[in-house]
Amino acid sequence: MADAVRFSRDIKFGSISYETQQFNSVIDHYLRNGLLIIPSSAPKIDACVEKVCRNLFLPRDHVKVFVQASAEIQASCLSVSKRDCIVQLSSGLVNLLSEDELSFVIGHEIGHHILEHSLSHSQEQSLELMMQKRAQEISVDRVGLYCCSDISHAMSAMIKTISGLNEKHLGLDIASFISQTKKLTRPDEGEDYQNTHPSLLVRCRALLWFFQPQMLASLSNGNFNFDFSEIN
Repeated sequence: MADAVRFSRDIKFGSISYETQQFNSVIDHYLRNGLLIIPSSAPKIDACVEKVCRNLFLPRDHVKVFVQASAEIQASCLSVSKRDCIVQLSSGLVNLLSEDELSFVIGHEIGHHILEHSLSHSQEQSLELMMQKRAQEISVDRVGLYCCSDISHAMSAMIKTISGLNEKHLGLDIASFISQTKKLTRPDEGEDYQNTHPSLLVRCRALLWFFQPQMLASLSNGNFNFDFSEIN
């Protein structure tokens, strides 16, 4: 499924080997510095992880999720073996999002693992690598959408992430947010070529173009024959 929705500019790399010692040392670091998400420690977050793993046909025990105390809104994923990954979430992010929105973010992060995006990290920093990393974000947003199954949850997660505001202050008007692109004074300058992520404006617009209700249903039923070339 993930390869079926991969953005065309997200180039797939070769294979990589992992060291067991590295895996153990990384796990130990997170165990010392964060909360391991299991049913007894954080049942609602664990339920989100279970949902995402089920949608992606991943064994739950191959995905370790940790929450670390931070007011910053952050999430990351580290592939520590071919099968295992670690997802790190900040408490600021978890406290901001609903469970459905959190499913989008967790799916997005695990998308980096199943699409083997860590393979590109061995390259030297370059303009091409920055372009590749931005393309990867388009791919994993699609995986996140598949995991939360609702475009409104994906969009609200993005708007909350860029603003840091919750439902108390937000109208969550997606069209209004996207229309900010029309207010750019220098749209011809484009986005910073040194950024590893496209702006959330670009990512929201790209995900709306990608979204088709019948497509999500077909992917869930194992039909991966959609042609995304025009959207890409």
